[in-house]
Amino acid sequence: MLFFFVFLHIFKAILFSLSSSFYSKVFGIIIFLLLAGISFFGYILPLGQMSFWGATVILNLLSVAPFYDNFYLYIFGDFSFNTVTVSRIFTLHFFLPFVLLFFVVIHLFFLHLNLSSNNLNLISLYFVYFFPTILIIDFFFFLKFYFFFFFFFF
Repeated sequence: MLFFFVFLHIFKAILFSLSSSFYSKVFGIIIFLLLAGISFFGYILPLGQMSFWGATVILNLLSVAPFYDNFYLYIFGDFSFNTVTVSRIFTLHFFLPFVLLFFVVIHLFFLHLNLSSNNLNLISLYFVYFFPTILIIDFFFFLKFYFFFFFFFF
């Protein structure tokens, strides 16, 4: 369901933002790739037959990368899928959402830096400058959401 809304957001961004910031688009692509990586790492954590063979196939796709031996051994610990690999993937699955949150904040910064209220570049007298005001509102909404989340769920 999350990827459905992410694809809707990407479609809306392609359809309506003709002159959006280049950096906003780059960080959006990075966010999408990180989200796909986090989902993949979460998929292979249960260690069932489907997740084992899915991890084996996808991780063996990395064998076409240059310096495959060094990269694979440093990241995954061994050439076969074992407990060292699972512990490292769990670590990545836990750590990467914080990196994703950092990139989301940077994405919002670059989005609000370039008047994102005027997506179609129509000439209007009523510009809403997003940079100082809306970024602060986004920050306070973020704080309010997390205080609410931690109050009711922890």
